[in-house]
Amino acid sequence: MSRYCGKNVFPEPILEAAEHWKTAALISDGAIFANEPIWNINCLKELESVVEQLDNKNFYENLEIRLKESRQYKIIQLAAEICWLVYLCPSRNQISESTKRDRIRSIWKCSGNPFPENSNWLTDDILGGIGHPGQSFLAQYSREWMFFIRSMVALKRLPSDQRIKQLSDGWKFAKWLEDIPECESRTVRHMILFLLFPENFERIFSGKDRKGIVGNATEEQVEK
Repeated sequence: MSRYCGKNVFPEPILEAAEHWKTAALISDGAIFANEPIWNINCLKELESVVEQLDNKNFYENLEIRLKESRQYKIIQLAAEICWLVYLCPSRNQISESTKRDRIRSIWKCSGNPFPENSNWLTDDILGGIGHPGQSFLAQYSREWMFFIRSMVALKRLPSDQRIKQLSDGWKFAKWLEDIPECESRTVRHMILFLLFPENFERIFSGKDRKGIVGNATEEQVEK
């Protein structure tokens, strides 16, 4: 049932994009749009040092300012690709495809390199989203980004064979993620798990929604 996202919601293009990300950027150190490897521990650590200086107020605007100041095009392109990744799940009802593209483009252009306008990974089918992330996600981008980057740094610290092993078992990966600070309260955690392991994890991202489902199930059990 995990892959089913409701009537008129088609997750396959998004899950295909996530599989490409997994292969190109997680198992390898490659990229989604860039022409050279950027998903490596050094680039991630550099970006972490930029993001940890930011708060939730005007997050993306201040991120671009910091990135321009860094003048490190690889870090800037990595930030654009992370923006693409965290935008895969929120539906068009929360963030439209054009708004997502504009934000990814705006970050990318801070690198001074042409934006890959015609990339297959920037179509409406992929940027249309598949669920509601909740208001916490939309209001706390800095904390969501920090959790995501720290997760990726920890993953990249693993030897290649161990990293591949972690990425081959959803339940083990979910258990491993628990060691990352703020795991229990970060929405992007549930997004990562669904994108990487859609057969194991439902596309329920909001903590409020998850608690509501558990609460309803408990009430039904009590009534029985």
